[in-house]
Amino acid sequence: MPAYTNHIPLKLTITHLIPSKTKYQLIEEVERLDYYVPGGYHPINLGDQLHANRYTIVDKLGFGRSATTWLAEDSTQGRLVALKISTAESALRTAQHEGRILSQLESAKPQSTLFGKTTIPTLLNSFSFSGPNGTHTCLVTDVARVTLHDAKEASYHRLLHLSAARAITAQLILGVQFIHSHGLVHGDLHLANILLRLPHDMQDMTPE
Repeated sequence: MPAYTNHIPLKLTITHLIPSKTKYQLIEEVERLDYYVPGGYHPINLGDQLHANRYTIVDKLGFGRSATTWLAEDSTQGRLVALKISTAESALRTAQHEGRILSQLESAKPQSTLFGKTTIPTLLNSFSFSGPNGTHTCLVTDVARVTLHDAKEASYHRLLHLSAARAITAQLILGVQFIHSHGLVHGDLHLANILLRLPHDMQDMTPE
């Protein structure tokens, strides 16, 4: 079971995010630098360690409006994981809510006979920590390959093979069915929010 309830406090300090007025050259496919302010992103450097030095940052995986995602090495389990680190502003409003939902679905998997349960990300751990921009929530999950959006963009003519598209659609329907069977709805289902899973034999990759 994920250690969600053991690590996230009931109250967090939330600061309203006001982007910096400093001007800078926009860099494509990079998060807005003016969101590294109180209430915003937590500054991360490769090699940083979080959660009593358990997780060491190895690389950057992506970002969104409310979080950045990082590849990290879990020294306890000896494996690579993904860390989704919320902005301080969204720690309570969004990140903890997402953690509760993932924890609820994870606890329901053993009793469920629906095939869609295998498509739901496993919440391995969750915790909160304080930094220069406030208190952030971190959700720890398995590492995924790429988003469906990126896979489609990289495909020939930006189209997936019919057999692959059908298989992905079937798994997506089964995943949504599993979520709905527990009285939940996704609310933000689009290509950039669908991750393709790594092959099973790559789960034990190392930074080297």
